[in-house]
Amino acid sequence: MLPQENFIGSTRCNFGELYVVVELCDNGNLKEYLLKHKNKFINELKQTQLPDDGYLRPDSSIKSHYIPDWSNDMESDRLLSDSAMLATSDLISFAMQVANGMEYLSSIPCIHRDLAARNVLLTRKRICRIADFGMAKNENKNYYSSIATKKFSYRNVLVPYRWMAIEAIQDGVYTLESDIWSFGILLYEIFTLGGLPYPTISNEDLLPKLLDGYRNSKPQYLVERVADILLSFLKPTCIKYCYVIVMYWTISLSVIRTIGEQTTDSRPGPYRRSL
Repeated sequence: MLPQENFIGSTRCNFGELYVVVELCDNGNLKEYLLKHKNKFINELKQTQLPDDGYLRPDSSIKSHYIPDWSNDMESDRLLSDSAMLATSDLISFAMQVANGMEYLSSIPCIHRDLAARNVLLTRKRICRIADFGMAKNENKNYYSSIATKKFSYRNVLVPYRWMAIEAIQDGVYTLESDIWSFGILLYEIFTLGGLPYPTISNEDLLPKLLDGYRNSKPQYLVERVADILLSFLKPTCIKYCYVIVMYWTISLSVIRTIGEQTTDSRPGPYRRSL
């Protein structure tokens, strides 16, 4: 069963025992994919002297390799000219696909609680499938940490500390808004090619830093308008008072799609797809 194109597909069958069959995603998870192809990355942006913000902006003289298809055909032809290459337009595509999936999830409504690059799988054609492997069961100390809060003080609970919104860290409260925060952290991962959030801050020091207004530095390959989205997601006041969650995802998806159109090549043929 595949309820939405950016979620992992699965089906169930019962022959005396319950079996769950999950879709195979040949390219593994997004974080490992970004790290694996980091040395082959093609930066389709050029750095300009911008004293006010220092963002990277699209360079129209640098051609991209493709534009992902966003038709109703979930498995339409999205092959690249070189599947081993990774470019800025790919990063935009990944961000757009995850936003597309989260828009659907929030409309149910359903809270993911563990949105991160490691929980986004990639098919052979590099279509993002959002998945969740259960944060309490993952023992990877690089990503999950035991914390003592009002909610968790009575037990040892492993949580994705660096991807959590402030209210989730403090009180163990997860909302649709906290997924928005996690999406901001996911954007950081994407545009640092798999970088660890808050790399210089320990888990013990992170919450006080966040309460003081500390945030991740601007990723090296971040597109300007995506940066605006990321920063807006990581403002506690914005998260607290954002009631129209589906609209938040819709706007984000629209902006990222527009950026993709501006950043990618207009060549005809199999490499040109409509966003």
